Amino acid sequence: MTIAGKINVLFIATALVLVLAFAGFTAFREYQFALDRVVDLALAEAAGQPELQVDLYRREDARLQRALASFLALPAVNSAVARDGLGEALARREDSNGSGASQPPFKLLRGDVAAAEPHLLALDAALAPADTGLWAAWRYTDLPMYLTLPVFTAVNPGQRGLTPQDFFVAQADPEANASQRVIGYLQLEISRADLLAGIWPDVQRVFTVGLGLSALCALVVALVTRRITRDLARLSRFADEAASGKLETPVDMGASS
Repeated sequence: MTIAGKINVLFIATALVLVLAFAGFTAFREYQFALDRVVDLALAEAAGQPELQVDLYRREDARLQRALASFLALPAVNSAVARDGLGEALARREDSNGSGASQPPFKLLRGDVAAAEPHLLALDAALAPADTGLWAAWRYTDLPMYLTLPVFTAVNPGQRGLTPQDFFVAQADPEANASQRVIGYLQLEISRADLLAGIWPDVQRVFTVGLGLSALCALVVALVTRRITRDLARLSRFADEAASGKLETPVDMGASS
């Protein structure tokens, strides 16, 4: 292989490595951003439904179904479950992409997390905890992640006969509101496949632009190295001829056209 060919191959290989690295970084960043956005939207949606505590207390399936429907409107959320404070399922709703499979045990989804803390958990096929990052998403594309969110109330959820007014009055009372209790949980199933599908256009765009720029730069490098190595080859040939005593004509050392 000529010197120009070696230079071109080295440049192309380096450019491809850089393009792949940048595309991988973009995929990692966009995936994490998309996942964080889903979690933030879910937290905001739960906080924006103060009536949810009443529905959980009264175990009203119709109202819980309407509340769960709003969570299915979030990106990549395929299933939503409303649970009481002990983790018993009260209502479940899925969209057309929901798995329909039985849910993992609630205790497994919560683990050792404090009762008042939201928790995001991914499981592998053996129901062992798995990573929630990009590489695990590619490995376990068909397996969802589970986000559990506590629902708070300012009243005592163990008290019988409470009315909706009791909940909203307690919520407006600074003293009662200072002592929040968990009245139930929302369990959301987040699709890894949907998250990956959402970031793919951006990753593909970065990869395509990177390949285009690399091809353009490779063309420029090929033209420059061809010109440089052509002159070096002429000088090398003249040097060999001079060393062997075969040089019979003067050498023009001017720049070639």
